Amino acid sequence: MQRAVWTWLAGWLLLASSLAAASFTARLEQEGDEIRIVYTLKDLRGQTADGEPRFPDFRGLKRLSGPAVGTSMSIVNGAVSQEKSWTFSFLLQSDQPVRVGPATVQVGGQTLSTDALTVPGRGQARAGGERPARLSFEVEPRRPVVGQTARLRLRLDFKLNVRGYDVPQLGSAPGFVVEALERPRQPEVQTRTIGGESWNTAVLAEWLLIPVREGSLRLEPLAMSLQVEESQSRRGRDPFDFFGSSVFNRLKTLSLGTDPLVLEVQALPPGAPPEFSGVVGSFSLGAAPDRTSLKAGEALTLTVTVEGTGYLSGLEAPLLSHSPDLERYDTQTESSLKATARGQQGRKRFKTLLVPRQPGEQRIDAVVFAWYDPATGSYQRRSAGPWTVEVAPGEGGAAFSALPPVGGRVLSYGQDIRHILPAHAALPWRRPPVHHRIPWLAGLGLALILVPSAAGVATWRERRRRSAPALRSRGALRRARQALRRGAGGPALQEEVLRGYLADRLGRAATGLLPEDCRRELTRRDAPAELSERLEQSWRALEFARYGRGGALPESALDGLLADLEAWFSREEKR
Repeated sequence: MQRAVWTWLAGWLLLASSLAAASFTARLEQEGDEIRIVYTLKDLRGQTADGEPRFPDFRGLKRLSGPAVGTSMSIVNGAVSQEKSWTFSFLLQSDQPVRVGPATVQVGGQTLSTDALTVPGRGQARAGGERPARLSFEVEPRRPVVGQTARLRLRLDFKLNVRGYDVPQLGSAPGFVVEALERPRQPEVQTRTIGGESWNTAVLAEWLLIPVREGSLRLEPLAMSLQVEESQSRRGRDPFDFFGSSVFNRLKTLSLGTDPLVLEVQALPPGAPPEFSGVVGSFSLGAAPDRTSLKAGEALTLTVTVEGTGYLSGLEAPLLSHSPDLERYDTQTESSLKATARGQQGRKRFKTLLVPRQPGEQRIDAVVFAWYDPATGSYQRRSAGPWTVEVAPGEGGAAFSALPPVGGRVLSYGQDIRHILPAHAALPWRRPPVHHRIPWLAGLGLALILVPSAAGVATWRERRRRSAPALRSRGALRRARQALRRGAGGPALQEEVLRGYLADRLGRAATGLLPEDCRRELTRRDAPAELSERLEQSWRALEFARYGRGGALPESALDGLLADLEAWFSREEKR
């Protein structure tokens, strides 16, 4: 009886010590403009967590990724210690500190809780240490008027080797019309001095901003990711050399963000001429009719051309005024524009068809165009014309309004077709039209055969091209099992088969694919944590067996892992 009591007491003390040893902590890490919060559950000593931890809502932070789950185990003097971590990544956006509440987890019936954290604001975090790269907005001018084009640049300053970056996209810009400028694929890298230090610098993207209202207009921070080297094997090469460095250099992803940008947009000054429609820039005006002498019922074309630099896309046709006996049809617009660093440059041409219905002298008033020129700070006004049009009587010596009515009064000469000829006349003989002749019909028949055939071949090729990734993904498991059956089954072959299967399923190149890449991709797709851990442990075991001492994985274990991965990928495709 006494021995049983001592045994029960020893077991209770062992359980109490294991529970007391378990801890759940949270810590902050910073790299660039990225803040990582790492939650760690360690010293479990044989205990397991009762489910996943409950994390705070992270209100006020922009999440980039997470949670990324990691596990480790150690054995010291026969005592087994296990550790598990959850990592979240966020981008700094607020200038004010953000409080993050505690996280909790259940272990052996007890609740463990972390301390609350305070994430520093952007200025406080940046002042806390050396930053290897900085992302910033540059805009010119800083105080534009409504309608004036401003040039926005995204500049990267850096002190490390950049191997690649995600092409940045400007998000919503309320109050602006945004147009992207073309940039070379590989930006030009220069050097500049900041605070007495030499930095590499490059402009990654440029946009044109046209404010449409006055006041303080805000652009939200822009975030992007860089792929950078953790170490460099050679010196003195181009920092944007994507292929020149050693393949043994490890890459990491660095997240950066700009500060928000506020533009103080000024109202246009008073004193605008009546013809001003809100156009801002530097322009010239040209206008002229194609002829000023014609017969009643014939048509002339009045062409108005506005050329220069500014927001030409929003330019409307100037107002036209003319004699009431000139019938006006809809205006056609032709544009030849390109985006430049100064704004939209080119010309816009407006063509209006006018038809005189009465003989005599008709008048087209002057065309007036007005705009605001920010270079001179004043309104500009240009005019062309007026023009006098000499109209002779139409065919038969009569104007259209003098034709005898047929079937009632004419209400609209532009739409009514009852008056075609001013007098009776014999219809002339005409040859058959071109589309009734044999050569034309033969050519049409040949085109009807060749064009659909060419279109069908192009469609077939396009479908094959689009279906290639799906076919590659669909046959990944079959190819992996065939490779395992054909090979000798060593760890090198098993690692190659596992990497090839994941590359086919993720749509990636197998060369250079690392376990970290696969874990990050599976985490982004919300894969089960157990499956990601199992994959990483198997891959690490194969690497250790390949370069160290150890044997290959059991064929059943590797085949089971591939089957579980295939089942999860299949469920993802059906969502």
